[in-house]
Amino acid sequence: MAAAAVADEVTEAMEQVEGEREEADAVADEAAEVMEQAEGEREEAIDAVAGEAGEVMEEVVEGEREEANAMADEADEAMEPEGEREEEADAHRPTADFLLDCLPAAEEAAPARAAAAGPSRGGGRGEAKPLPRGTRRIDAFFQKTT
Repeated sequence: MAAAAVADEVTEAMEQVEGEREEADAVADEAAEVMEQAEGEREEAIDAVAGEAGEVMEEVVEGEREEANAMADEADEAMEPEGEREEEADAHRPTADFLLDCLPAAEEAAPARAAAAGPSRGGGRGEAKPLPRGTRRIDAFFQKTT
Protein backbone atom coordinates (compact mmCIF):
# COMPACT_ATOMS: atom_id res chain seq x y z
CA MET A 1 0.00 0.00 0.00
CA ALA A 2 2.78 2.29 0.59
CA ALA A 3 3.60 2.08 -3.06
CA ALA A 4 0.02 2.89 -3.95
CA ALA A 5 0.07 5.89 -1.62
CA VAL A 6 3.29 7.17 -3.17
CA ALA A 7 1.81 6.63 -6.64
CA ASP A 8 -1.33 8.55 -5.65
CA GLU A 9 0.80 11.34 -4.25
CA VAL A 10 2.84 11.57 -7.44
CA THR A 11 -0.33 11.54 -9.54
CA GLU A 12 -1.82 14.36 -7.47
CA ALA A 13 1.40 16.37 -7.79
CA MET A 14 1.38 15.85 -11.56
CA GLU A 15 -2.25 16.90 -11.81
CA GLN A 16 -1.49 19.98 -9.71
CA VAL A 17 1.48 20.89 -11.98
CA GLU A 18 -0.76 20.36 -15.04
CA GLY A 19 -3.38 22.69 -13.55
CA GLU A 20 -0.80 25.35 -12.77
CA ARG A 21 0.59 25.00 -16.29
CA GLU A 22 -2.89 25.56 -17.77
CA GLU A 23 -3.34 28.64 -15.56
CA ALA A 24 0.07 29.97 -16.66
CA ASP A 25 -0.89 29.40 -20.33
CA ALA A 26 -4.18 31.26 -19.80
CA VAL A 27 -2.35 34.18 -18.16
CA ALA A 28 0.21 34.21 -21.01
CA ASP A 29 -2.61 34.22 -23.61
CA GLU A 30 -4.29 37.12 -21.80
CA ALA A 31 -1.00 39.03 -21.64
CA ALA A 32 -0.44 38.43 -25.37
CA GLU A 33 -3.93 39.74 -26.17
CA VAL A 34 -3.35 42.84 -24.02
CA MET A 35 0.01 43.44 -25.71
CA GLU A 36 -1.53 43.04 -29.18
CA GLN A 37 -4.30 45.46 -28.26
CA ALA A 38 -1.77 47.98 -26.89
CA GLU A 39 0.35 47.63 -30.05
CA GLY A 40 -2.74 48.21 -32.22
CA GLU A 41 -3.69 51.31 -30.24
CA ARG A 42 -0.11 52.60 -30.48
CA GLU A 43 -0.07 52.09 -34.27
CA GLU A 44 -3.44 53.84 -34.59
CA ALA A 45 -2.12 56.77 -32.54
CA ILE A 46 1.03 56.95 -34.69
CA ASP A 47 -1.05 56.84 -37.88
CA ALA A 48 -3.34 59.58 -36.57
CA VAL A 49 -0.40 61.80 -35.62
CA ALA A 50 1.30 61.11 -38.96
CA GLY A 51 -1.92 61.92 -40.81
CA GLU A 52 -2.30 65.19 -38.93
CA ALA A 53 1.35 66.04 -39.57
CA GLY A 54 0.87 65.28 -43.26
CA GLU A 55 -2.17 67.55 -43.43
CA VAL A 56 -0.29 70.34 -41.66
CA MET A 57 2.64 69.94 -44.05
CA GLU A 58 0.29 70.07 -47.05
CA GLU A 59 -1.26 73.26 -45.69
CA VAL A 60 2.17 74.80 -45.12
CA VAL A 61 3.38 73.80 -48.58
CA GLU A 62 0.19 75.12 -50.17
CA GLY A 63 0.56 78.39 -48.25
CA GLU A 64 4.18 78.75 -49.35
CA ARG A 65 3.22 77.94 -52.94
CA GLU A 66 0.49 80.60 -52.87
CA GLU A 67 2.95 83.09 -51.37
CA ALA A 68 5.54 82.32 -54.05
CA ASN A 69 2.91 82.69 -56.78
CA ALA A 70 1.85 86.04 -55.33
CA MET A 71 5.45 87.23 -55.27
CA ALA A 72 5.94 86.11 -58.88
CA ASP A 73 2.77 87.95 -59.91
CA GLU A 74 4.01 91.10 -58.17
CA ALA A 75 7.34 90.83 -59.96
CA ASP A 76 5.57 90.38 -63.30
CA GLU A 77 3.42 93.42 -62.62
CA ALA A 78 6.48 95.45 -61.62
CA MET A 79 8.24 94.50 -64.85
CA GLU A 80 5.31 95.34 -67.14
CA PRO A 81 5.65 99.16 -67.13
CA GLU A 82 9.32 98.93 -68.14
CA GLY A 83 8.47 96.61 -70.99
CA GLU A 84 5.67 98.88 -72.14
CA ARG A 85 7.98 101.92 -72.07
CA GLU A 86 10.58 100.03 -74.10
CA GLU A 87 7.98 99.03 -76.67
CA GLU A 88 6.76 102.62 -76.94
CA ALA A 89 10.33 103.89 -77.31
CA ASP A 90 11.06 101.30 -80.00
CA ALA A 91 7.95 102.38 -81.89
CA HIS A 92 9.20 106.00 -81.99
CA ARG A 93 12.85 105.19 -82.70
CA PRO A 94 13.80 106.21 -86.26
CA THR A 95 14.88 103.44 -88.56
CA ALA A 96 17.65 103.57 -91.17
CA ASP A 97 15.02 103.64 -93.92
CA PHE A 98 13.39 106.67 -92.30
CA LEU A 99 16.74 108.43 -92.04
CA LEU A 100 17.51 107.68 -95.69
CA ASP A 101 14.14 108.98 -96.77
CA CYS A 102 14.82 112.28 -94.96
CA LEU A 103 17.68 113.12 -97.33
CA PRO A 104 16.89 114.51 -100.77
CA ALA A 105 18.66 112.86 -103.71
CA ALA A 106 20.65 116.06 -104.45
CA GLU A 107 22.32 116.05 -101.02
CA GLU A 108 23.15 112.41 -101.46
CA ALA A 109 25.04 113.10 -104.66
CA ALA A 110 27.00 116.10 -103.28
CA PRO A 111 29.48 114.14 -101.12
CA ALA A 112 30.19 111.82 -104.01
CA ARG A 113 31.07 114.77 -106.29
CA ALA A 114 33.26 116.35 -103.60
CA ALA A 115 35.17 113.11 -103.14
CA ALA A 116 35.70 112.81 -106.88
CA ALA A 117 36.88 116.45 -107.20
CA GLY A 118 39.26 116.28 -104.20
CA PRO A 119 42.31 114.60 -105.80
CA SER A 120 42.16 116.66 -109.01
CA ARG A 121 42.56 119.92 -107.07
CA GLY A 122 46.04 119.02 -105.93
CA GLY A 123 45.19 117.85 -102.43
CA GLY A 124 47.81 115.15 -102.73
CA ARG A 125 45.42 112.49 -101.53
CA GLY A 126 44.74 109.25 -103.30
CA GLU A 127 41.29 108.69 -104.67
CA ALA A 128 38.74 107.78 -102.03
CA LYS A 129 36.68 104.69 -102.65
CA PRO A 130 33.05 105.53 -103.18
CA LEU A 131 30.72 104.41 -100.42
CA PRO A 132 27.69 102.24 -101.14
CA ARG A 133 24.49 104.16 -101.84
CA GLY A 134 22.83 103.61 -98.42
CA THR A 135 26.03 104.31 -96.52
CA ARG A 136 26.51 107.65 -98.31
CA ARG A 137 23.01 108.68 -97.44
CA ILE A 138 23.44 107.83 -93.76
CA ASP A 139 26.88 109.49 -93.67
CA ALA A 140 25.45 112.63 -95.28
CA PHE A 141 22.60 112.70 -92.77
CA PHE A 142 24.95 112.57 -89.81
CA GLN A 143 27.30 115.18 -91.30
CA LYS A 144 24.32 117.44 -91.73
CA THR A 145 23.07 116.95 -88.15
CA THR A 146 26.43 117.20 -86.35
